[in-house]
Amino acid sequence: MNNAIAASSGVNLVTGATLNAATAGATITSLAGAGGTVALGANETLTLSNAANDTFGGVISGTGTSGLTLTTGAETLSGVNTYSGATTIGNGGTLTLG
Repeated sequence: MNNAIAASSGVNLVTGATLNAATAGATITSLAGAGGTVALGANETLTLSNAANDTFGGVISGTGTSGLTLTTGAETLSGVNTYSGATTIGNGGTLTLG
């Protein structure tokens, strides 16, 4: 599959970069970076499957029921996120805002 990120990969976005998950959402292990944008399509989900105590300072955006799922690990979101769907945190997950 072209233009794909393996589900076993972590992603580090730099300021100005975009992770486009507009048509199928995305599953990655963790998300880090001081800036950048994760662009979710309408009703798509970003899943962090094993966050590595990372901090993401960019924006997660999306419309409809677009949301975030953190299954395990620790993640800090310090940006102003604009997705409109649910945030789901699994039994092994810790999400910090700030």
